[in-house]
Amino acid sequence: MDRVWLHPTELFAGRAATPAPVARVHPRRRVEWPIALLAAIVGSALTVGALQAVGELGGTDQAAVERAAAAEIADPDDLVAAEPTARLVAQVSPSVVAVSVDGAIRASGVCVRDDNVMTTGTALAGATQVVVTDVHGRSFPARVVATDPSSDLALLQVDGGDLQVARTGAAGSLQLGQLLVTVSAGVGGQRQAVSGIVAAHDVVARSTSGNVLVGLVQTDSATAATGGAAVIDRRGRVIGLSAAGAYGEPTGLVTPVEVVESVADQLRSSGVVHQGWLGIVGADASNRERGGIVVTAVVDGSPAAMAGLKVGDLVTDLDGDRLASWSSLLARIRQRPAAEVELVAWRGQERLTMKIPLGRRPVGAVPAPAPAPDPGLVATQTATPAAIG
Repeated sequence: MDRVWLHPTELFAGRAATPAPVARVHPRRRVEWPIALLAAIVGSALTVGALQAVGELGGTDQAAVERAAAAEIADPDDLVAAEPTARLVAQVSPSVVAVSVDGAIRASGVCVRDDNVMTTGTALAGATQVVVTDVHGRSFPARVVATDPSSDLALLQVDGGDLQVARTGAAGSLQLGQLLVTVSAGVGGQRQAVSGIVAAHDVVARSTSGNVLVGLVQTDSATAATGGAAVIDRRGRVIGLSAAGAYGEPTGLVTPVEVVESVADQLRSSGVVHQGWLGIVGADASNRERGGIVVTAVVDGSPAAMAGLKVGDLVTDLDGDRLASWSSLLARIRQRPAAEVELVAWRGQERLTMKIPLGRRPVGAVPAPAPAPDPGLVATQTATPAAIG
């Protein structure tokens, strides 16, 4: 070297360049930091919630919270609001009254107008003084307008009561297994409730006075034995009145509201209930897949006799609808006085279509003697003269 100094560019001349170190990030570390951040957020939220629950934030007193919850549960209004069945009972109770006869409660009743109550006719037998008591304990004198033995219903006139009229539904749309609640009246304005389901339609039963009741709904609940209680659906609508039981026994039977309203209108307007009358006695045919009614007796001079219906005929349809049972035919015929109906009947292999003007059901009608029906048809019910359609 011929000089003592070097230019800076000459210092590293001839040396291999050493690459600068590169920072290496482990792949797992790239994934873990978002998870750690999320865990921190969740943990913070849980901590804040726990502190609030024990009253560490915002000055909340845990004992005060418990007292408030207990007070809320103890409030009957809140219980009624929380329990659907209790709410329905509370809604219909102002329309249900206790019916007292000569100082003793004999039945319940339902307000169908602000001055009218429908109840069971059996309870009013021999009555000289009738009083109704509402849910508030108010009592009002009532007058018997009229009774209908064929339905065991009675109409009461209540003056000055200003009673709450019940909302009504339709028993004809009830389904098997549908929930119903029966609300009856007891001593001192107390209400009693029992729930059950629809067990059967178009039931025939005998009232305590011996009259045949048709078209009833059977429930599986022990309804009030005195009768006249409101039977409601899930919407709180009255679909019928409980029928009175014999010898103080609950029946679980319900008179459909359609019958109740029809009877109430007729008793109010004329004091008499007219029923349709075909003039036959029949029973279910058990060995027919599509149902049907075996005619076991025909009343002389009746609409059925004049139309040519005979003992042994199998009636399958009424006004285009299939007949499921003898009781269903009875119920539909009785609700249509003086109407014309179309029947489809089978006589052996011959199909007959008959248009028959119904008459008004007479009292004490006796059927003609009935020869044995066709051996190919089996009757599952024993028809009696009282059950004449």
